[in-house]
Amino acid sequence: KDEPDVTEEPVATEEPVATEEPVATEEPVATEEPVATEEPVATEEPVVVTTPSELSDNLFDFQVSVDGVVYQFPMWYKEFEALGWTYDDDPSYKLMANEFVSAEVWKKDGMEVYTKLANLTINGATLDNCIVGGINFEEYNMKDSTAEVMLPGGIVYGVSTKDDIIAAYGEPTDVYEGSSYTKLSYEYDTYQEVTLYVNLENGLL
Repeated sequence: KDEPDVTEEPVATEEPVATEEPVATEEPVATEEPVATEEPVATEEPVVVTTPSELSDNLFDFQVSVDGVVYQFPMWYKEFEALGWTYDDDPSYKLMANEFVSAEVWKKDGMEVYTKLANLTINGATLDNCIVGGINFEEYNMKDSTAEVMLPGGIVYGVSTKDDIIAAYGEPTDVYEGSSYTKLSYEYDTYQEVTLYVNLENGLL
């Protein structure tokens, strides 16, 4: 496994997570990177997923719904895993204090996502005792999935348009016009942002 990236300051979460942006293709649906404040603690107790039951209307609550299940970022590795995701690498890999790795692949029901995993403690920690700081949904990795991915305010992957996004969230912090997509960035604070890509060919998120 490659050596992890090292931040010069603690990774603070979106997204939940998110800083240098996670490695992504040109058309990710969303990258969320919020701030995490707790310190991972290894435990053998059963994992209890504490995500909210209903999706917020506030983009900066750093939530996303996948087939009706609400994910709240940042969240613990074991909470994310308990929602049915399989990590595509070695969870025993160790991060030093305040280190993170980007573009970590998870799979579930024909879908792949990228996440950023971070160790915000003062000691080393294995990946399975770290936080999932943010998530990336990309068009290529979603092609074999029928999952509904919904952001706060009812913005839906593959359905919502640029106008829908701006109507729900207001004017973005930054807009980038690429050759095949329009990138809308909504920044809340350092390491806390949501990035949305609208495909120019079909006009959809």
